[in-house]
Amino acid sequence: MDYLLVDPFGQVTSGVTSYSLAACDSLRRLGLKVAMITRRPDESIEDMRRRLPGEVARLAGPRTLVEAPETLAITRDLPSDTRLHIRLHGSRHFGAWLQDRHRPRDEAGIAAEQREIGRAHHVSAPSLAALRSHAAHLGPLPPATTIHPHPCPRLDPPADIGVHSDVDVDVLFLGRWQDLKGRSFLLELQHRLAHRRFAIACGEERPAGLPASIRHLAASTPTERAAALDRCRLVVLPSLFETVSMVALEAWSRSRPVVAWNHLGIAEYAGTPFLHGARPWRMDDLACRTEEALESSLCCDFSFLTRSLDWDFQQSTRALIDGQPVSSTRLRPPADCADLAQVLDTMPALPHPDTMHLFQRRMRKLLRDPAAYWRDSALRRQLARLRPGAASAPTARASIEQRPQPQPAAPEPPREPVAALAQPAPDTPAMRRPGVAIGHIGPSGLVKLRTPAKGVEGWRIALLHAHDRPEQADTLIEHLSGFEDFAPTRADRISVISFEIDPRESSASLINRIDQKNKELIGQIDHLVMLDAPAALARALRCCSPRLRTLMISTHGDDLPGPDDADMHVRIDAAAENGESASWRREVTIASVERLPLTVMRLLRETGPKSLDMLLQILGEPVFDAALHDFDTRRFQGLVRLDGAPPPQAETMHEFIAALSPRIRSLYVSESVYMRYRSLCAPIEAGGNPAALIEACLHDGVLFDVA
Repeated sequence: MDYLLVDPFGQVTSGVTSYSLAACDSLRRLGLKVAMITRRPDESIEDMRRRLPGEVARLAGPRTLVEAPETLAITRDLPSDTRLHIRLHGSRHFGAWLQDRHRPRDEAGIAAEQREIGRAHHVSAPSLAALRSHAAHLGPLPPATTIHPHPCPRLDPPADIGVHSDVDVDVLFLGRWQDLKGRSFLLELQHRLAHRRFAIACGEERPAGLPASIRHLAASTPTERAAALDRCRLVVLPSLFETVSMVALEAWSRSRPVVAWNHLGIAEYAGTPFLHGARPWRMDDLACRTEEALESSLCCDFSFLTRSLDWDFQQSTRALIDGQPVSSTRLRPPADCADLAQVLDTMPALPHPDTMHLFQRRMRKLLRDPAAYWRDSALRRQLARLRPGAASAPTARASIEQRPQPQPAAPEPPREPVAALAQPAPDTPAMRRPGVAIGHIGPSGLVKLRTPAKGVEGWRIALLHAHDRPEQADTLIEHLSGFEDFAPTRADRISVISFEIDPRESSASLINRIDQKNKELIGQIDHLVMLDAPAALARALRCCSPRLRTLMISTHGDDLPGPDDADMHVRIDAAAENGESASWRREVTIASVERLPLTVMRLLRETGPKSLDMLLQILGEPVFDAALHDFDTRRFQGLVRLDGAPPPQAETMHEFIAALSPRIRSLYVSESVYMRYRSLCAPIEAGGNPAALIEACLHDGVLFDVA
């Protein structure tokens, strides 16, 4: 046996059960031997804990990986030599406290779950939201915690994306009918959208007190759940606490869009048109997103998304089984999402049953965090307005560019030779133009930054350097400021961040130390230039914003990043013969450090915004092409011409691209795309395969027109 899954619930309405069944199906399709140990209907949790060691000893071999959820500490009696994989599905004790915050949390149960996490060989989370909420509210996680998505379940019968007359429900709620799953939000949403047809699917019997305007559908078996999904136009997920939500994945498996709060883990899996995210507690925004999804809902095939998630899950799990490192996650949270702590602290006085009185909530905040209570109080803001001279005095919220900037000690001499980054010339006085320091990433504690330097207008560039080597950043900024034709590299427009972290610290640990406010500050940066930064730091910062462009500079051969750690890579190797490497989308090798400022400036120029540019033909014969006259440069950045063969059959996107590449007769890309992916375009011009370029462009959102 290669893999064992433990399900302590054994109920069709349980998300852990749905995940376990989907994981078994996905891994068996990969060719692995998989088994599932589930709780019997007449069995208690304690009985299953006692039975589990015998079942594992009977089914598992010495290399078998046993996966179980952290909730209920079901693996408590397993031997210590078991290869245990704990998957963070969300503690039931924490969920019970969220549902009724008047009662204390079960600290003993949470401590038992933390012990199982501490002794596990592998710990993984299905989303960044699950990882952050656990670390913030339940306890620390191992530094090597990995993140990879859930698989999508395949419900029978197979989904049909055609238009059917039996679609008689506009909005469907699928799941347990309780407050923790957002029951009150659904009732409020139905009240606001009374002209829409609502239905719930939560079991065999109709819940007591359900309004007559909301229909009830049976959903006690997987077949009934699939039938309920086929009858609706979209699925709403009003729950405030979900690590991912298997309901959303089931909806995608039936090609149905989902409306949910944008702080949930499912928001990291996809965006519009698959998921329409609303801001937490904003019922007007939730209603607007629902109407938007209904108006724009099309019968489209979601199989590309579901197959991609399945492929990521299969590859990550296979790496854990083989003891190989898991590649960095491609999950990206929305730019405006909030974490669970902020959602709880900003709970408004909405008229639903589990909302506390305004005075009770304020007193709870005062007792829990007096500093935050005083910071957010209206009295403090009123006193700040009445304080004499408050209007002219600089406040703590003043942006960094409004403060006086350091001036250079002397004017820069013309045509000064470039000095090495590590050792400036001893006979030349160092010119201190260090940019605008906005923070320091230390070995422990939260990552706290200030507002990045904005300059007058345009791009914002941040430079990261090691805390004990500031001369590297000073010298690089000094020579970047010498390019008069490229204003973004002036010293007063570059923000500087120093780092001093343990090289053994993982990217998941670093992500835990960045709160929502500092994520937003990092998201204001357009380009991030990192000098000899650890790969884990690059992965953590890339998760803060999907629009952040990263450039890593390696002046030595230690801790070299991988192709997924950054967008561009510059390395210094005097013995290198090739100027670029095809393993990276954009990698430049320079012979000496003196060429570094010019290389950085050119890379920043290539990845910045450009005007409309001409098409360049990199594959095919240069003959007249009538399709070029009708090419829409506002929507597409490239043009592909195929032969007349039928489309290839493939199970994954990688297989589809590999089968499609031999059919490409001519390939055009815009000049900006060519400059951005030059290391991938050059082999194609020499007669190579265009599959790597097509895959990289589709992953980054570059659109091709097919003629």
